[in-house]
Amino acid sequence: MKRSKNIPGIDTFARGLGLVLLLATAAPAVHATVIGLTPAYPKTTLWSIATPAVSYDAASGQLDVAAIALATQFSPSASPVYFNGTPGSVNIGLNVNSAGALVAGRPGADFSMTGSVDGYSGALLSGEVSQFGFDANSLDFLFHVTGGAMAPLFGGRDMAVTLGLESGYSGFDGSFQIARLKGTVGVAPSLPPSGGDLPDPPTVLLLGAGLPGLLAFVGRRRRRRT
Repeated sequence: MKRSKNIPGIDTFARGLGLVLLLATAAPAVHATVIGLTPAYPKTTLWSIATPAVSYDAASGQLDVAAIALATQFSPSASPVYFNGTPGSVNIGLNVNSAGALVAGRPGADFSMTGSVDGYSGALLSGEVSQFGFDANSLDFLFHVTGGAMAPLFGGRDMAVTLGLESGYSGFDGSFQIARLKGTVGVAPSLPPSGGDLPDPPTVLLLGAGLPGLLAFVGRRRRRRT
């Protein structure tokens, strides 16, 4: 039985490649924080009335938002329709850990909007949170629509909520309160498929520089043995 010959340098190449991959996986990943949503029509404009408008308790991980709904624009060509009598009420409640990652929603609806606008009244929208994003001056949320008089307007699509904050905050490693916000509730846009964590730039450079060097090394070993 003829024994197969080893390709010169292949063991060295394999060991080197393993080292490069080990270093690459050990490098930190860049985590995108903001979902990057742009709510579509119908869009409802939000404003703050409660103080605080946004509050986070680090001990319990509870993030709460309280706002008013001012007006709804049902299409790009339509004028905004203001809520009848008094503004509507919007409440968001969910749990976020110290890294700012979504842990879970709350018992009952994680999102609720009530009020009266353009013939829709009472419980207008409710939803369960599926994604949460943030940066120093904004929060955004993705909710599965679960009910409400305006739910048919979403046509089975998810609901996007974007909030701009009056003041920044240092993160979720401590409790904070923010007095004012402005925001939008609307139909969620189609999101690109999630590719997971983005590779860290040093990782890309490491792979780019390491593999050609290993290939060149194997080539030199082959030339010496011929």
